[in-house]
Amino acid sequence: MTDVAALLAETVARIVRDHQPPDPWQPGAHADDAAAPAAEAVARALAGTGWPGLAGEDIDAAVLAAVELGRGLVSLGQVDALLGGSPVVDGLVRHGEIGPAVELRPGDGLREVEILALAPAAYGDASAVSVVTGQRRGDEVPAEAATRRLAAWRAASAGYLAGLASAAFEACLGHVRSREAFGATLDAQPMVQSRLADAATALDGIRLLAEREHSWAALSYAAAAAVEVTAACHQLTGALGYTLDYPLQRYSRRARAMRSWAEWAADTCTRDERHQPVDQ
Repeated sequence: MTDVAALLAETVARIVRDHQPPDPWQPGAHADDAAAPAAEAVARALAGTGWPGLAGEDIDAAVLAAVELGRGLVSLGQVDALLGGSPVVDGLVRHGEIGPAVELRPGDGLREVEILALAPAAYGDASAVSVVTGQRRGDEVPAEAATRRLAAWRAASAGYLAGLASAAFEACLGHVRSREAFGATLDAQPMVQSRLADAATALDGIRLLAEREHSWAALSYAAAAAVEVTAACHQLTGALGYTLDYPLQRYSRRARAMRSWAEWAADTCTRDERHQPVDQ
């Protein structure tokens, strides 16, 4: 960990604490958590830290800062800024607007595009996912720059997953330590301890992947593991975890939304690799 990365992470954590973003999502709605005043305040404050320019040059900084963004459920638009714009993946865009965006291409390629028309789509999270119904393709991003931007984005996405899974796990841990059953707190029950241990192991795996491996496979695995962690937290928290007033449902919704997006992007961007003929 570099001193710059640690300082950026501390600064981002303070920004997130000072500007808690609301949750605008409702079932069946097209929701955008980047449009709220608190989210705009976070974006302005992050711009003052040098994000995303600094993080794009320093993977450690991208990961550590993104952990704090995940813990605070900051809009994924801040992670997507590492690509240089909203990501377009096989006709879908996250936090897309009319104007410039970046299309993810097979083989770790990026292409600048201009979105001309959008059709909002209902989504299980406040990520403002839309169908791109009109676009103008621009230039391919030079290979070196595309590789660097994609590595930073995947690393930050994994870091974000580590942050939200950590926050979910801590909320669950506080719950089982405060509730009693059969004359002891829930965390004293062997079955609960076993489930917590499994979740903690999966969480450690996400953190390690965020720090050391920034491939499509690693991001897909990290997203699936984050879903596993939040599912365990729901099992241990019970009905409380599904109420809109309790934060766990936000962590689990975002983990599932990120898993869907990671798998979709990975499938699109590794399609050519899978279809290469096998040498005889």
